[in-house]
Amino acid sequence: MVQPVPLALTTLATLALFAGALLPVNIAAGARGRDILRRLGVIVSDLNDRIVPVTRRRLRPRPAEPTWPALLSYTIDASSDEARAAAVRALVQGPPDERTGRILAAIAREEEGELRLLAFRSLIAQRHDEGRDVFCEALRSGSDAERSLAIDGLSRLGAFADLREAFADRLEPLAAKAVLLFSAQHDRRSVVDALDETVEPARRDAILKLLAGVLE
Repeated sequence: MVQPVPLALTTLATLALFAGALLPVNIAAGARGRDILRRLGVIVSDLNDRIVPVTRRRLRPRPAEPTWPALLSYTIDASSDEARAAAVRALVQGPPDERTGRILAAIAREEEGELRLLAFRSLIAQRHDEGRDVFCEALRSGSDAERSLAIDGLSRLGAFADLREAFADRLEPLAAKAVLLFSAQHDRRSVVDALDETVEPARRDAILKLLAGVLE
């Protein structure tokens, strides 16, 4: 059962300053759960250059040229950033049809920056099954913002088992977020067992410390 408790706010505030922003999330547990996630530091960083700050290693290869415009029912100039941006915004703001999920998944894989994040958010909001593989890929190679959204997306799709990969996220607050959402469908013993199977004891203990008093 989720209960509000004091957390290590000083540590989380420091991490929040490093990461840059707090991202609202959805959780089935309601307002109390959302408050806990915010206090845990659902921390993200929208890295426009898609580079890990510490290692300066690119997170994933950039596609040579987006192919997703060919999936649209009308023609746009695929080489034009402005034309693609307008098409993405029209897609996420319009009513979805049977092709929307497939197009959004392609956008999420092929675009960068805000267009990629728009596709992520739309896949989450509309619960497109096509988002599952995108989110799983993002857990391994996405920016902080994308990994946080991927955790939200997998939870919203009910793909709780896929959240286990995020237990090893390099940001402990994001790992704790994944564990908390995973715990919505599992008792505490199952959560601890999943952590033991996924991460080293030191990481397990750090996550459980962040969630102290939350997991019952």
